[in-house]
Amino acid sequence: MDFAILVLSLDIDGTWIERARADCCHGHVHLHHVTGEVQSIGPLHNEDDVARLFDTASALVTKYAITLRDTKGKE
Repeated sequence: MDFAILVLSLDIDGTWIERARADCCHGHVHLHHVTGEVQSIGPLHNEDDVARLFDTASALVTKYAITLRDTKGKE
């Protein structure tokens, strides 16, 4: 089982830009920030880890998206 959760935003020119991505590549769940930083969420040892860490990743990505939304136009 694999997953990826993306945060995209619409740029002024109408193109979509990836702002953050959580995925489980390489047997480890991690969050890629727009800055290039990669934040570890946790290792995958079995299918139960996928479900548990998906929920954690989803919550982190949602928080990231809300922060982006709330700071839009304040830069």
